[in-house]
Amino acid sequence: MHQQTDDHFYNHADAHIHLANEQLSDATSGIVSASFMYAASRFNDEVPVDFRKRKICKQRVRRPLPTL
Repeated sequence: MHQQTDDHFYNHADAHIHLANEQLSDATSGIVSASFMYAASRFNDEVPVDFRKRKICKQRVRRPLPTL
């Protein structure tokens, strides 16, 4: 079971990297990196976790994006 979890983890990470590489076609690596860090912070800040059930709740509040 542990190995399956690790495979899923790396598959999710690879999907994020693939998306970042696609975004490089119309943005600099600095902009892509900053937007991914911003998105990760928003995701981690706004997604409450119920540790008893080990599920992530899908309640998110949309905030306006900053102007770069």
